Amino acid sequence: MKIIIFDISGEYAHFRKFNTTSSPLTYMIPTRTALSGLLGAVSGLGREEYYQIFMREKAFFAVQILSPLKKQGISFNLINTKEGMNRIKSRTQVKFEFVKDPLYRIFFSHADNDLADEIVRRISDRDYKFYPYLGLAQLAADLSLKGESEAVKKTAGEDTTVDIITAVNLKKCLPAGIRIDPRLRYSSAVMPLEILPDLNELPDLRKKPVKIPKDRFTNDFAEIIHETSGMPIQAWLPEYYEVEGYGNISFL
Repeated sequence: MKIIIFDISGEYAHFRKFNTTSSPLTYMIPTRTALSGLLGAVSGLGREEYYQIFMREKAFFAVQILSPLKKQGISFNLINTKEGMNRIKSRTQVKFEFVKDPLYRIFFSHADNDLADEIVRRISDRDYKFYPYLGLAQLAADLSLKGESEAVKKTAGEDTTVDIITAVNLKKCLPAGIRIDPRLRYSSAVMPLEILPDLNELPDLRKKPVKIPKDRFTNDFAEIIHETSGMPIQAWLPEYYEVEGYGNISFL
C-alpha cells in the first residue's frame, strides 16, 4: 500500500466535540472526518462529493502526535447578525477550548491513485484549491509534505503487543486493548469516523446551482486513544501496517 506522509501545524486548532454546545470543547487530535474535509479543501472537492470520495472503504488516515498536546481557553464575543451588521444588539460571550501549537503527522492512503497523486502535488506546491484550516476557518493550517512510502500489512498474535506510533482505534484492538505504561499519559475520546449524506438528497451534478445536501448523518463512532506527548502505544492489534522509515501505524 502506498502511503502519503505530511505534517499539519498551526497556532491553534479546534476540532469540536459532537456532544458540546454552549462551551465548545475540542478533541486533542483531528478526527477522521476533519481530515477528510481538509483534504477535500486542498483538492477542491465540493461538499456534495467529498463525503463519498473519502469513505472508509477508499480512504485511510492515521494520526501521529509530534509535539506534546496542550489546551488553552479563549473567550469570544458572538454576535447575532441575522438582522444585519448595522443592527447588532445582542452579544454572547462564549469560551472556546483550543489545542495550542498543534503538530501532527498524517499517514494517508487512497484507493484512487490519481486523486492521491493530485493531493501530493498540491501539498508539495502549496497549490490549494481552498486554503486548509484546523477545524475553524480562522485557524489556518500549514501543511508540509514529508514524502511517500510503502506500508506493509502485518499480523500479530494474542500474546504479542505492537508499538504503534499513531492514535489507536480501540475497536480494532483485541479484547485486551492496550498495555498501560504508568509513566505515560493517555487520553481517549469517542470520535466520529465517517459522515455520509442522505443519498436521496444528493444533487444532480448536471444542474446548477449545486446544493449541499442538508441531511447528513454520522455513520460510525469509535473510542480513539493516544499518548499526549506522542509516545508509542503498546497495543494488542491483530492487524497493523509497518511504514518503512517511520514505524508501525494503525488507521482510524
